[in-house]
Amino acid sequence: MNWLDPYTFLLALLGFLSILVAVLLFRPPWKLARLLLAAAAVLSGVFVLLTVLELYAHNPRDMLWLRNFQQISLMFAPVFLFGYALELYEESSGRTVRWMTIAALPTFADVILIFTDGYHGWMRESVTVELVAGYTEISTSSTLLNSLLGTYSYVLLLVAVILLLRSSWDVPERFRITYRLSALIIATPMLIIVTVPLLGWEIPGLFALANAATGLILIALYRRLDFNTVWPVPRQVILENLSEGIMLINEQGDFVEVNESGRRILALGASGDREPETESIHHLFQHQPELLQALTSGRSEAITCQHHGWVFEVQVTVLDRRSQYLRLLVWNNVTEKWAYEQQLEEMARTDPLTKLLNRGAFLEFYEKEREDWDGTFLLLDIDHFKKLNDTYGHVSGDYALKAVASLLKEHFGADREKVVRLGGEEFGILLPAPPKEAAMRAEAFQKALSSMEISSVPQQITVSIGLSRVAPGSRFEAVYQQADEAMYEAKQAGRNALHWAPAAT
Repeated sequence: MNWLDPYTFLLALLGFLSILVAVLLFRPPWKLARLLLAAAAVLSGVFVLLTVLELYAHNPRDMLWLRNFQQISLMFAPVFLFGYALELYEESSGRTVRWMTIAALPTFADVILIFTDGYHGWMRESVTVELVAGYTEISTSSTLLNSLLGTYSYVLLLVAVILLLRSSWDVPERFRITYRLSALIIATPMLIIVTVPLLGWEIPGLFALANAATGLILIALYRRLDFNTVWPVPRQVILENLSEGIMLINEQGDFVEVNESGRRILALGASGDREPETESIHHLFQHQPELLQALTSGRSEAITCQHHGWVFEVQVTVLDRRSQYLRLLVWNNVTEKWAYEQQLEEMARTDPLTKLLNRGAFLEFYEKEREDWDGTFLLLDIDHFKKLNDTYGHVSGDYALKAVASLLKEHFGADREKVVRLGGEEFGILLPAPPKEAAMRAEAFQKALSSMEISSVPQQITVSIGLSRVAPGSRFEAVYQQADEAMYEAKQAGRNALHWAPAAT
């Protein structure tokens, strides 16, 4: 027995190195895919070492028992490689373990039948010892059942290769080499086992040589790629964990794919028993006409829409012909941002003390509407306001301003009626009503104000009002000047009065 035989020494060395690489893979961070690959490497290394022992053995009984134990490694390694590929395809540990358990059932049956073959003879028709290239090894003639169970392990390996190649397109490009070389690791033993007999070569321990080649590739990969980094996650897993809603819709308006966040946005799946594939975009987005138009127009654009009480920025992208012109929708929840912007806009348009429109916002509205506006402008000024401030202080003056503003909103708060604080104690009201109607409502306001008691304001509050007509196309400066002159006349007439500008009579 030559223990330094080059061929068996090389096989043994590769077997030990496969186990060493497996040990190196058993390191944190713990990822199921890497652990499954390590387990497969251990089984591969053990199989090679058991084959070496078989080649060294001379007792047929010992050789048969070594061959039986080889079957454990040989049959279970494909199960772990299948689980490895499945975990990379869609990272879900529970799902992977369940499928591996199911896949291992025929393997358990195979191993049990092999070890008990001496009692029933269902797996081997004959067992002989052959001399191949100067080495003795067990040669068996398999039954149909044994051949079918043996083929099953190749089916698992083939499925694993397909899953890895398919997964390589779903990960960033820099990770694709890991997936494709992993597929090569799994495919190599099958290629060697099928190719060598076709070439007419007789190689002792052929299955061990094939697994040793796998170990050699794994060793090279371990030096080329760092398997101890965080394992690349499939794109599908990334999509499912994004906070943004991702939706794919075809040209016919049918949902092709929706991630978990997208289902929550649609109020489907997670909170109901409906599936997006059964829903029409025309039903789901009936309150978002801009979104429907973007989907049907075939143009890529970004829109802002409200859905189920939330505000979203939706980026609609039309993919190219290779993707069958699918519509990619990315929903980003911007409710807080939108509310903050609305608050800023409101602050920019509102008088901070009275919460009425400020002068700038009012003039902006007037310029937009003046070509078509036909109504009345009222200019109000609080009587004796300077005396109130000087006598009772600015705090009482502020209370008076807020009380007048609050009452103005009660009396002139209808649609298209605009109330503005123009500055100081001066207020304006723009009404889409004729002067006579406006005058009646203004007098009702004066009456209500003069009878109102305001806390922290010891004296009665009254206002003088000037009224001017607003004809279509009127410039605000002219309207304001007429109202100001009429209001001055109301002051001269004793205050708490209303005067019309001549053009308004």
